[in-house]
Amino acid sequence: MTNHLSSDSAEPQSIPPDESVAPSAISQTTPTELPITNYRSLTVVVETILLIA
Repeated sequence: MTNHLSSDSAEPQSIPPDESVAPSAISQTTPTELPITNYRSLTVVVETILLIA
């Protein structure tokens, strides 16, 4: 996975998207934070659905 990240960062066009992908990459590096981010994202989705409904 590190090889893909380094190759992506080598491309100038991939730098802006990498900034937006940075939080997800950090959560992937730390498996303990994965369930936390998934739970938080789920809560946000549920809240938006409730707000829309």
